[in-house]
Amino acid sequence: MKDSESNICQIAAIKDGRPVLSETYHGYSKDDCCHIASATKSIVGLLIGIAIDQKKIGILEDLVPPDNG
Repeated sequence: MKDSESNICQIAAIKDGRPVLSETYHGYSKDDCCHIASATKSIVGLLIGIAIDQKKIGILEDLVPPDNG
């Protein structure tokens, strides 16, 4: 990964609430900030898929009501 993926700065995995893997690459540390817009889109897509699967939302065309609180 370090040699073939120059845009990867960190990989972390958590299982049962505990870290099982945490690696950094290309001079980054675990506390560095970096641009993750593309990764964020992937995570949101995954969460939408889970919500549809669990019948929390119907279809992608469902409207999200505004917060009137």
